[in-house]
Amino acid sequence: MIVRTLRDYDRLNTVYRPTSIAMLGAAGVALLIGTWRPAPLVLVIALGAIYFVIWIFAVSRWLGTEEAAAQLD
Repeated sequence: MIVRTLRDYDRLNTVYRPTSIAMLGAAGVALLIGTWRPAPLVLVIALGAIYFVIWIFAVSRWLGTEEAAAQLD
């Protein structure tokens, strides 16, 4: 919810809204993994994989914007 207070939220809504939803889903998956109580190494790998997927998703959304294309030129 706090992401809506960002100055660029309205301008980059196509990045922030899907990323926020994906992060909410990832938080739910992380809680499910925590209730499963895996071994510490498995927990670290699983949470790292979740965060990696979220990061890739957010970067791919950002690179799809016109502003990112203008910066890359």
